[in-house]
Amino acid sequence: MGLTAWLAGRIGLDLGERLARPVPRESAWSVAAGAALLTLVAAQAASGALLAAYYKPAWKGAHASVEMVLTQIPAGWLVRSVHVWGAHLILAGTLLHLARTFLRGGARAPRELAWMTLVLLMAAAAGAAITGQMLPMDEEAVAGAFVASDFANAAGVGKLVRGGPDVGEFMLGRFFAAHAFWIPAAGLALLAVHLAASARHPGGGEPGPTALRCVGLPALGTVALLATLAVAWPAGLGPASDGSHVTEGTRPIWLFVPAYWALRVAPAWAVLLATAAVLAGALALPFVRRRA
Repeated sequence: MGLTAWLAGRIGLDLGERLARPVPRESAWSVAAGAALLTLVAAQAASGALLAAYYKPAWKGAHASVEMVLTQIPAGWLVRSVHVWGAHLILAGTLLHLARTFLRGGARAPRELAWMTLVLLMAAAAGAAITGQMLPMDEEAVAGAFVASDFANAAGVGKLVRGGPDVGEFMLGRFFAAHAFWIPAAGLALLAVHLAASARHPGGGEPGPTALRCVGLPALGTVALLATLAVAWPAGLGPASDGSHVTEGTRPIWLFVPAYWALRVAPAWAVLLATAAVLAGALALPFVRRRA
């Protein structure tokens, strides 16, 4: 008895039949994008679990533990590179998927819930990137933590984010907990709702490629791209920070470059308010009346 037949007999899921079923041409791109992003999420979970086994979330031990992974653990540099590049690809892929969904009218009824959860998934990916940036505890990471602290102060939750009056070990512990547990848990819940809402309204149109082709090819391509980036451009590690409040020359993740530029001409509270307005506008978009 094959695996597909066994699953069909136990839970009523005929995997072979599902994968051979044609996908509506209108939905083929969304299915392919979802398969690529799910592949990246699986890679992040696997590589993150391996890194967490060696990571020490301590102010004076975090940098040394990351350095040990890069220099002493077999293939540790590759696992970390996969994790770092996977984060970049998830941000870029989700942003592109969001833009295409918007341009094709995917925020309109009856797909409001799928759109809103996709927006929140983008926010969760950004939150994972923000919290993960501090974990290596090199100079760039600590400088970014001070910028995050400034934004938290502007939102009135500075002590809650830092765990104390200043950027320090408690903040590192909270960022690690958020990065490794709370944000992934929220992201998985949102992902489940998004997939359920998307499957509820798959779209019409003439039949397109099979589900196996829509899922398998993007997944294989994503693995190949991720492996190429991780091997060709391994993730580096800067010198350990002394913990001083130095933010000049900080290089943020590309997604946050506009916010860093805005900080040069506007206070943190204004930049935070503008960011919140963009997020609220994106969530409210399905309920805004649009002319035909």
